[in-house]
Amino acid sequence: DEFSPTAAATADQTTGMNDTITGTVGGVGGTLQAADFMDGGGGTDAATFDLSGNFGGFSGDGGMTSVEMITLTNSTMFNRTFDASGVSGVTGWVLNHTDGSISLSDLADLNATFTLNDLADGNISLEWAAGALTGSSDSLSLFLNDVGSASTVDVQFTAGIESLSIDATGTNAISMSENTPTSMSISGSGTLEITEASSALESMNASSFSGDLTADLSDVNAGNSLSSIQSGNGDDFVSVHSSGLGVAASVNMGGGSNDQFEFMTGGGTFQPT
Repeated sequence: DEFSPTAAATADQTTGMNDTITGTVGGVGGTLQAADFMDGGGGTDAATFDLSGNFGGFSGDGGMTSVEMITLTNSTMFNRTFDASGVSGVTGWVLNHTDGSISLSDLADLNATFTLNDLADGNISLEWAAGALTGSSDSLSLFLNDVGSASTVDVQFTAGIESLSIDATGTNAISMSENTPTSMSISGSGTLEITEASSALESMNASSFSGDLTADLSDVNAGNSLSSIQSGNGDDFVSVHSSGLGVAASVNMGGGSNDQFEFMTGGGTFQPT
């Protein structure tokens, strides 16, 4: 079944089947309101919203629960924000772009995946609610499809994510300089350029990646903490700083035919294994 909130505040509970909620944010006749309450009930439910404006979050008795997949589409040239206050039970977010970006704030669900589609350039932020990231093994899964196809997209997320996984299709170029994961895994079949990575990174595993990878890991430039690098089966280029690479680090450039490894010296010693 398909449901849609109205311009006035509503309280809807969907069925026990796989239901879909549709609506719009902002603009003339925007339907999603802060006081709306939607309970997906049983089944695997989805919500799809077009962003003609920003959403400031649910308040009061408003909220959304048990809706597993949320898709947001920004068909405008303006950057949009969606405050996820009052949203719980999400297993996947899909952010569809045209020209303007979509950023999320006050996220609650730690196990949700994030699919970012078709953002040629710009900035994206994924921000969790205060106190949400309290563990020592919090992870983030990003699915990238043509993100940064024109110029590098800056992707930032809340400090406290220890493990990052990226699945890339299409043409992608991202920067993540302000983020702090200690491990990063990469898979997929597209192309991926990482112009800046976490300065706290200890390992990168791209052995499951079949596309061409360019990874500048030189922001890890102190403490010799980068202990393991594995690239995939494409033609890869990996750059590291001697003060960041561990003295006995393991480096495996995979199965490409034109792999390159750049060692930026700064007085360190490298004994590869």
